[in-house]
Amino acid sequence: MEDTRVQILADIEAWANDPSAPKVYCLNGLLGAGKTSIAHTFCRRLDAQEKLGASFFCSRSGLMDATRIIPTVANMLAQYNPNFRSAIIDVLASTPDVTDFNSLSEQFTSLIINPLKPVTEHKAKSVIIVIDALDECSAPKMVEILINTILDGVAGILLKFFITSRPESHIRKAFHCQSAHSNVFTEVSLQEATRDDIRKDIHTYLHNSLSEISSKDLFSQGSPEWPPTDEFSVLLNLSADLFIYAATAIRYIRENDEDNKDRLTEITRLSSSHTPPFHTQAIDLFYKHIIDRAFSHTVGRGRSNRTDVLATVVCLQTPLSMNGIASLLHLDIRDIQIALSPLQLVIHVSDNGLINIFHASFREFIIDPERCPGNIVEYSKTHEMLTAKCLQFLNMSLRRNICGLPEGRIGTLPHDIRDSSVISEALRYSSLHWASHLQKALSSPGDTVQSTVLHQLCTFADEHILHWFECLSAVGELETGVKSLSTAKEAISVSTSYVEVF
Repeated sequence: MEDTRVQILADIEAWANDPSAPKVYCLNGLLGAGKTSIAHTFCRRLDAQEKLGASFFCSRSGLMDATRIIPTVANMLAQYNPNFRSAIIDVLASTPDVTDFNSLSEQFTSLIINPLKPVTEHKAKSVIIVIDALDECSAPKMVEILINTILDGVAGILLKFFITSRPESHIRKAFHCQSAHSNVFTEVSLQEATRDDIRKDIHTYLHNSLSEISSKDLFSQGSPEWPPTDEFSVLLNLSADLFIYAATAIRYIRENDEDNKDRLTEITRLSSSHTPPFHTQAIDLFYKHIIDRAFSHTVGRGRSNRTDVLATVVCLQTPLSMNGIASLLHLDIRDIQIALSPLQLVIHVSDNGLINIFHASFREFIIDPERCPGNIVEYSKTHEMLTAKCLQFLNMSLRRNICGLPEGRIGTLPHDIRDSSVISEALRYSSLHWASHLQKALSSPGDTVQSTVLHQLCTFADEHILHWFECLSAVGELETGVKSLSTAKEAISVSTSYVEVF
């Protein structure tokens, strides 16, 4: 979006700089409307002004547990402000398990409000916290509690919160259920813009992007004007009200400089008779085209690897790096690189090396067999596969005193363990998320898992439970262990493959 986005960004910046403005700004919009693009631009501007205290992109980070947002924000604030860092160190020294508190209100009070009090007393400038795609978090009830916690606690501190989300009912309910919050937050909807406004914004974005591509074409001199008017019109119609379609199309055209003109033609021929209303049909056609290209000439082990890597990236609970995925799937780094090569339009490698999907719309497409013919990613089967991989990794890697500590220090608190690298990325992930994958593998009535998974689970329960808790202690996630056992027991107790494990 351009004109409307410029206006929204101007409004958001004015809110950020106004000391009397509400402490919370909620921007909502439907799937693909451009919320994350606005959030990224806002973060860059805040960072340039040294006002960005923390940012949490749920759809990009893959951190879908609402209980982890406050500790993550506190950690980033500690890096942003040395006074806050000193205060948070004092909190952790006196209450080292504060990040494991089940109560979000206690987390917020202990990790945010109390450490910020001395900073606030110095009348420092307001600091902005950005939370994007809050609707991507699992457990809607915890999201409601998080919103209420922020609204209840933000009044007395120097922080402001900018939050984006789809207009899900539980999120709107949390913002609007208490009249006492009416002066604390302001809400703006991208859907308040008319469809003509949105179309105009997408027109500007496509025109500028294609003009930039054309200007870099060394062989364009003397050739007909590009893009052709008819092809541009078709692309605009295909984009409809979905900014994510336009953005994906531009990435597709830019992917190969030698045939970007042919690629525009290819997109416009995806559906010559399609005139989409505001729904997902156009983006589904585009995603299907990308998947067809990625798998059309791939057979045997290469196809199997690509399927497993794609399914893994889509279904991971938190993103992993290439090394992490390779370790978890028992593949070589080269295998991961080859598997991801034709999927760069829909899969994003962040600056810190973590791999995740570009946009939530792709996840929703790829796991829905009615929208994605061919059933490339089978949701429950992928989670069963990841359960097996996690348990196998744990059974191979866990051992007593994994951190190599003196006997008297085994099981001590995480900040006492100086070399956290002894617990690899894949081991940490497996320790934290095997139970979540098991739960999702058995999410529908009558779901079962293969006997090999149950065998791995029994081995884990019989031989490595204590080693696992020691590992969780080393990474400061003991509370996760209790939750995981409860989750796993509940999942297998309602499955037809039920066995007495715990």
